[in-house]
Parts: sequence; structure tokens; C-alpha cells
Amino acid sequence: MSDVSTTPEPVVAATGIRISKVRIRNFRCIDEIELDLEPGTTYLVGENNSGKTSILYAIWSALGSRRPLDDDLHRSGDGTLAEEASVDIWIVPAGVNSQFSAELRQQLLHVQQDRITDIATLGIRIVFKPSQEGHILSTRRSFLQPNDENTWAPVEAPALPPHLMNHFEANLLYASRDLDVERANRTSLWGRVLADLQIEQITHDEGESRIDLEEALKDIAQRIREASPVLKALGADLAGIVEAQTSVGRVELQPVPPRLEDLARTTEVEFHQKGQPALPLRFQGLGSRSLATMLVFKTLAQFRLGADSGFIPQPITLLEEPEAHLHPQAISALQSILDRLPGQRIVSTHSPQLVAYIDPQFVRIMRRSQDSIKALKLPPETAKEVAQFRRYVERPFGEIIFAKAIVLCDGSTERCVLPILLAHHLKRHPAGMGISFVDCESMNREQSRFIVQAAHDLDLPWVLFTDKDDAGELALGNIDHPETGNKLTSESIEVIMSGRKQIEQSLIDAGYINEIEKVAHDNHIEIRSNRKPHLKFLKKNKPWAAEQVAIEVVKAQRPLPEPIIELGRRLEGVLGTKEDVTGR
Repeated sequence: MSDVSTTPEPVVAATGIRISKVRIRNFRCIDEIELDLEPGTTYLVGENNSGKTSILYAIWSALGSRRPLDDDLHRSGDGTLAEEASVDIWIVPAGVNSQFSAELRQQLLHVQQDRITDIATLGIRIVFKPSQEGHILSTRRSFLQPNDENTWAPVEAPALPPHLMNHFEANLLYASRDLDVERANRTSLWGRVLADLQIEQITHDEGESRIDLEEALKDIAQRIREASPVLKALGADLAGIVEAQTSVGRVELQPVPPRLEDLARTTEVEFHQKGQPALPLRFQGLGSRSLATMLVFKTLAQFRLGADSGFIPQPITLLEEPEAHLHPQAISALQSILDRLPGQRIVSTHSPQLVAYIDPQFVRIMRRSQDSIKALKLPPETAKEVAQFRRYVERPFGEIIFAKAIVLCDGSTERCVLPILLAHHLKRHPAGMGISFVDCESMNREQSRFIVQAAHDLDLPWVLFTDKDDAGELALGNIDHPETGNKLTSESIEVIMSGRKQIEQSLIDAGYINEIEKVAHDNHIEIRSNRKPHLKFLKKNKPWAAEQVAIEVVKAQRPLPEPIIELGRRLEGVLGTKEDVTGR
């Protein structure tokens, strides 16, 4: 018989609240950053060491079970360690409501009216300071209150009661998550889920009770002992312990655990494929085991969150690189899985493919400069336009989001040729510098304007590489500079013209006739002796022919066309890798 109590009373959901914004100061690599959070999932994207993980750990330390350490204090460039770190959070009503219910307002104790939004808001500051407990930082919490300028500052009264923080619970799912490893740990997600199967001690209907099932386990164990000569012999030999230790009354083998929860800890996850034997989780790849951990957390939130406090807190699910070890098809389905996780989700990711499926307004771009880290968000109108244009550009939207600079070009030929020739000039591949090439198909298309505006809003350097013909000049006149409002021209600092006409003509003007004829010969194509035969060959076989010509040009160490050199210098200038000496 088990000593586990009957199924606990259902907990009450803590509805009607969410976190609208956090401000983090002096935590790890972050000096100060402010971050708006979505009601559902907020995605943090950016290069390594841009503050994504620091944000997750700061929120976990403020609203979860993690105890911050002295290593979490920010260290400035001169090595000075911050005296304290802090996390400010703003709590607002969930949904479309601008006010909390009367009952919830009473529970939250110090609700204020935001001076700008006129929305009922609870502000809380969590401060981490060195303590006498060695490397562990102390934690102090206080309410925030706005002044007439809507600047929120801590107040000494009323004091913030510790139980108020039970309204939230933050949990971090690491990038190294592995359900097969967690199965052996009783305090892991898996262990916590299976700690109580919530099977009633006695049932009053036709279902199986805990007593019935555990009696059945005893019966199965006895049948196994009787059927196995090995267990019989082993049991008889172990009975000798009684002779040596008089305090032991009886020794018995249990081939099956007698308690349901003990049996549940041996639960195996099996994967079935048609016509193949079932394989346990330990034989699966890291991608399946990582994904399984996320789904187990969903079960944990359903049955365990708030079990001790009597009401379900608002879960804050922090996920570090959920795409880790997943193949592309699985990443495509990942967004729907993340959206099924409980509460608000904050996700750090390095996956352009995952970001390509996300509404742009849910993305926060982490930009790091020499002295600060910023979290950038597209304005709603630009986000709507970006959602439209990304369906037309050939390169995934995610690549633009992760770029340090973008080059907008007129077509697929430019997108294939420019990176090859630029790599020759830059002495390294542009992708390694964070340069992304966007095929706008034509600068006359409306998405060119959207991309330029989005790049500006994301503090992302951009350059237009367009054909030097009447169509190219006309297209520039349809694009407004997002900062000045003036129409772009061939003299604009962000514009580089390809040459006399299109990129194919530029390759011919640069004298690459031998390379063009070699590509044609290698591909068993005859260049006929008619008017402009080399140009016709390149246009008829775009974009692959021009791309192979570019490869041959690099192999032969041929001089590059002047527009390519100018583009390379311009990119070096905006990225700070070399002084921009174009004079533009």
C-alpha cells in the first residue's frame, strides 16, 4: 500500500496578468537594456555575446528558482565590477483589458496607473547584491512607482510581501537539454512530472484505484519470482543475510517496483516506425531528445506549477536555442510547438529558418556596439510591410534579421555573383562578415522600399547595387531615404551602380571574355558568332553561367570591376572593418 495521498484539490489559475516589459541593469554583459515582451512568444535574435542568454538568466534569477552569483554582476571595460544588478518588471492586465479585476488589484497591493498608456500597471524591482553567503548574491524586492514624467522609481512603503512573487514562475530550458539524461534525475522535469501520477487511492466508479493497481504489481512480482529459477536461487542465497544480521526479519526480491511512482521512474519513451522494431529514446538523436524535453515541460506546467501555493502562477518559459540538433523539417514545425507551451515564452535563437516563419513584430534584434547593447523592434507598420515583402524576396527573411549589413540587388545573377567577387576583394567570404544579399528581382518592385525601411528601423546598414540604366535610375526615384525623406539617386551614398548596364554587361566590360568562353566550353555550349554573343550566352543561362564566370575570374586572379571594388570599400566602411575610402 502506498503512503501517497489522494489526488490533490485542483489549483486555481492566476489569470488576467502578464509581463509587458523588463529592464535589466548591470547583469553579465548587459549594462542596461529595456525589452518589451509579447503576450505570447518573444524571440531574441542576434550574434553571439549580444546579450540573449544574459536576458534569459536575469529573468530566471528574478522570477524563477535560480540564485544569482557574483559572476552575474556586470564588469565594465576597465574591469570595474558593478556593486549591484537589477531587474525591473512591469505587470499589466492580460488581453484587451486596461484594468485588473478588483480581486486581483487587491492581491497585487500597489497597482499604479501608467501616465502614458493609462493602463493599470504593477512595477517591481529585483536587486541582486553581494552577500555574506560566498558567491551567492542577496535578493531584495520593492515596488516601483511612477512620477509625473512617468519615470518609475522604487518606494520603501508598502513593503513587497514575498508571496506576491508566487504569481509568476520562470523556468529555463537549456540548449543542452536531453530527456534521456533527465530520466535518471528525480529533480529534473521528467522526475517532477512522474513524482505523483495522481491516481486516486480509492475510486468510486469503474476506474482502477491505486490500491488495486499496487496489489496487481505485487501479484506480478510474485509470479515473476516463481517463474524464474535465477530469481529463486538469488532469493535463497540473499536470505543468508538474516543469519548474519538478526535485525533483518526477511529478504525479498522485487523484480517489479511495488509503488506506482517507483514503477513510473522506469518508464521508457519508445519511437515506432512502420515495419521497424520500436526504439527507446536513448537510441534517438539529440534533436528528438531535446524536443521531448520541451514537451515534457508542457506536462509539468499542466500538473505541477502552483501545486504548493494553491493557484497556478503565470508561467514564463525561457528557451535557449530550441532549434538545437533539429533537422530543417522539424524546425519548420517548431513555432507551433513553442506556441503550445504555457504562459509567456522568451526564446533565444540562432536559426534563420525559425525566424523566417515568425511574425516580424515578435522579434527583438540584439545589436551590440562598443559601449552598449540594444534590443530593436520593428514599428508595427514596418512589421506589417516586412511580413508582406518577405514572401517575395528569394532569400529567407531570417537571413536579413541576422545580418550586420545587407546588399539589395536587382536579381538572382547579382545575388550569385556579388558574394564570389566580393570575397576576392575582402579576402574572406561576405557571409562571415554578416553581409546578406537580397534579391529584389527589380528595384522597381515595392518590396525594395520595404526592405530599406526595415533595415533603417533595425539599425542595419544597407547598400543598393543596381543596374546603371534608365530603369535603374527610374527605380531609385521611387525609393525615399528613410532618414532624410529625399529620393535616392545614383549620387546617394548608399547607392552603387553596376556599370554601363546590367551585371552581365559589367562582366564583359571587365574583359572576362576568356572566362566566359571557358565556362561555355566546359558546359558544352557553343557561343555563336552573332551580335553580342557573350551577353546572350550569359542572359540565356542566368544565373549559373555568370556565377561560374565569377569563380573562374577569382581562380585566374583577374582584376575586379570598379563597381565591385567600390561596393567592397563601402561595406568595409559601414562595418568598420576598414576606413571607407570611396569618398562618397
